[in-house]
Amino acid sequence: MTYRTRTGILLGMVVCSGFVWNMGTDFGLVFAHLLAPVTFAIITALAFDRMSLTRRAILLVAAIFLAEITRLGVYSCHGGMPYITSDGETWLAILVSLVVQLIFSCLTLLAASYVLARIRKARGPGLD
Repeated sequence: MTYRTRTGILLGMVVCSGFVWNMGTDFGLVFAHLLAPVTFAIITALAFDRMSLTRRAILLVAAIFLAEITRLGVYSCHGGMPYITSDGETWLAILVSLVVQLIFSCLTLLAASYVLARIRKARGPGLD
């Protein structure tokens, strides 16, 4: 599978995850802050294992930002635009949400990359 196909699949999943916009539900909070970022990080580590860690991290951060932008778009279509444009607490909640997602996803990417490197090292040269 080519990088273009892998990137398309990842971005499709990211946009679909952005449709979970209601952070007032327990499922929305767990999905947006834990399940989705960790899943994106694991997929990024596995599907793009030949890329450098820096490039994988950039791809992951872009995916998280795209998911958050999609979530804000869906939220604004459901009557959230006045809160986004005028309420400072909403912007603070958005920033905290984004930071939490980035922390979980980057830590998961580092852990998954470490595990993959250990597996590759245990296999020996030429057995990738």
